[in-house]
Amino acid sequence: MSTNLLSLLGNITLDAGGCPEPFVSESLYPYTEGFTGGRNCAKNPLDFTGRGSKCCVPCPLSDWVNSSDFPRLADGAAWVNVVGFVLCGFLLLSYAVLPAVATRRSFLNIALLVGIMIMELGFIVPLARRPEQCFDPVTPNDMNSSNACAVSGGLVVFGGMFTVCWIVVRSVFMHLQICWDIVPGKIAILAANIAAWSISIGLTAAVLAKSGVSFRFGGYCHVNVGSTSTYWGEMIGFGAIALLLQLATFIYCAKVYITAAMHGRQPASGSNAANSVKSASSKRQAWTAVRRVKQVLLLQWRSLAIVALAIFVIAFVCIIFIFKVDSYTTSAFTNPTAVIPWVLYILQQRDTDVCLPKIQKLILPQDTAVAVLYVIGFVGIEAFFLLFKFGILKAWVSFLKAPFDGRRNSSTSSQNPTWIERPPRFAIDRGSMVAVDEPLGGQAEHKVARQDSVTSEDDGEDADVRRRREIEVQEKHI
Repeated sequence: MSTNLLSLLGNITLDAGGCPEPFVSESLYPYTEGFTGGRNCAKNPLDFTGRGSKCCVPCPLSDWVNSSDFPRLADGAAWVNVVGFVLCGFLLLSYAVLPAVATRRSFLNIALLVGIMIMELGFIVPLARRPEQCFDPVTPNDMNSSNACAVSGGLVVFGGMFTVCWIVVRSVFMHLQICWDIVPGKIAILAANIAAWSISIGLTAAVLAKSGVSFRFGGYCHVNVGSTSTYWGEMIGFGAIALLLQLATFIYCAKVYITAAMHGRQPASGSNAANSVKSASSKRQAWTAVRRVKQVLLLQWRSLAIVALAIFVIAFVCIIFIFKVDSYTTSAFTNPTAVIPWVLYILQQRDTDVCLPKIQKLILPQDTAVAVLYVIGFVGIEAFFLLFKFGILKAWVSFLKAPFDGRRNSSTSSQNPTWIERPPRFAIDRGSMVAVDEPLGGQAEHKVARQDSVTSEDDGEDADVRRRREIEVQEKHI
């Protein structure tokens, strides 16, 4: 085999370990630091000694198994994270400065934006610092050998876990409100915060301690191979919980509508007055439940969309990493025969773009890798458009014009307060703690009426009007 390869290749240069350039002998760089699992080495096909020496693809691997455009594409995904970070930061600033009547701020939205921004920082830090990807010519840096990798990778892991935890919280609160008409109180909000932060911190520590992070996609740190049980498994588990809650909620909504429709088709039993009254009362209750569910769905469509989007992102990313990235990484260079055609192309052409078709069959395709980076990068932008309200822009215009407006006085300030002027008042309603600004001397109404206990058509209509009035005044949004 070795003689045939030498005659085929012609004049080549071997390094001190017997590996043909540009490949590097592993024996020349004994492992001291970095991520040894990130070395991509295979048995040396030109080994004449019989000692089983290995040749490694030079670090970073992405420069050799992807096209020359890959770094630019990866940086493009990082810049998408920058845009999302700025937009989410704008929303958080708006929540802090502007009146609640304009932003409809809630703790669920604030926590979700914080989690997304933490995750996006993990991609922004390497973009700003341009850290060294390799500890030596064959070993990529990891969190132990690169502080930038430790910080950025830790932010990605923690931000992703914290965001997923809050997606589950949103799903639970929506399910309680829509299906059970239960309004979580202060204790529930506090418990959700404690649980989300504790679980996220604990799982992040477990991931970093067991698997760690290293440079895997260009200049950006990600979780290492073998983290299915400590990271991707938990992500899939939380995503599955959110999905089941969503399905249960939609099944309940379908049941309510079907029940109301069936009551509407039932003929009146005029022969029995008691049965007729009971049937009419049941029909009114069914349609009252329909109105309640319809109003809640219209109120929470943003939350439903956010949860659905998060479930898609979790499923897509986890499937790619578990069944594609990790499997390709562990198997690509274990079979020297499979990589020999690509090796020969590299030795002859020295052009990664020309040799790309030979190696893309053995590793994660570049298009898929880029798609993963962009799917993650657009999360912040998508969250912004789902949570943004045009009233925020109008409120900012009024806020910025106020210092130059002579009409601004204490009376106006009291009618349009901000968190800068005084702490907000919070009301618990519809599964969320929502800040509510009130006129001085006035009290906002936070009365929650159960509409499924209506006994007359007029009472049902009155309750419906009251609920719509509450929505118009406060828009208690989860």
